[in-house]
Amino acid sequence: MSNFVIVTDSCCDFTDAQYTAYDVAHVSMTVLYKGTEHKNFNDPVTLKDFYAGLRQGENGCSAFFP
Repeated sequence: MSNFVIVTDSCCDFTDAQYTAYDVAHVSMTVLYKGTEHKNFNDPVTLKDFYAGLRQGENGCSAFFP
């Protein structure tokens, strides 16, 4: 049994398999984009759209919700 736990937020870009393989706990981050909350925000299509929007001056925000 370990005396410690490795914890990161969901922005570390691990896949679900990596969290499990390395026994890393994670705290989900929520991103508000175009009026919709996205938990973990790891869908490649949405992520590509998000960064394209930022380049064009759109607002995006994130917040930590325990």
